[in-house]
Amino acid sequence: MKSQHIMIYNRHNFSLKSVSKVFLHLHSLWSKAGRAFFVLTAALVLLAVAGCASISPAVVESPEEIVSKRAQERLDALIAGDLPKAWAFTTPAYRQRVTNPMHYSAVVGGSGGWINAKVDNVVCDTAESCNVRILITYKLLRPAIENTRSLDERWIKIEDQWWIFHRR
Repeated sequence: MKSQHIMIYNRHNFSLKSVSKVFLHLHSLWSKAGRAFFVLTAALVLLAVAGCASISPAVVESPEEIVSKRAQERLDALIAGDLPKAWAFTTPAYRQRVTNPMHYSAVVGGSGGWINAKVDNVVCDTAESCNVRILITYKLLRPAIENTRSLDERWIKIEDQWWIFHRR
C-alpha cells in the first residue's frame, strides 16, 4: 500500500518529502493567520463590550417628571415677566385663539406680583392628562405680609408634548 502512494506521488512529480514540506508550510501560515484572526476578533469583541458598557441606557422620564419640568419652566417665565415664553406652554388650540402673547396676562393676571412659584405635586390620572399643584408666594400690600397658596392646573398631552390647558 505504501508503495502505491509513493508511486502516485512520483507520477505527479510529488515526493512524500515535498508534500510534507508544503503541508507544514501551509500549516505554519494558517497558524499565524489563525492567531492573528483570533487576536483581532478578541480585540474587536472587547472593544464592542467596552463601547456598550460606556453607553448609558436611555433615561426614560415618567409623565410626572416631564410635566413637572415643563410646569416649572412656565412658572419661571411668569416670575421673570416673560409672557411670550409662558404663553408658549399653552395648548396649540389656545395659541390659535389667543394669538398675541401679551393678551395671556388676562389669564395669569397677578403673576407680576408673585415672589416665588414652584411645582408642588404632579399626578397623572391618564397617559394624556395630569393635575399639577403649584405653590404661589406673593406679597400683600396691606397688610404687608407674604402669603403662599396653592393653585391647581391641568396639563394635557397633544402629539407627544405636554401643554397647560386653559378653559378660557
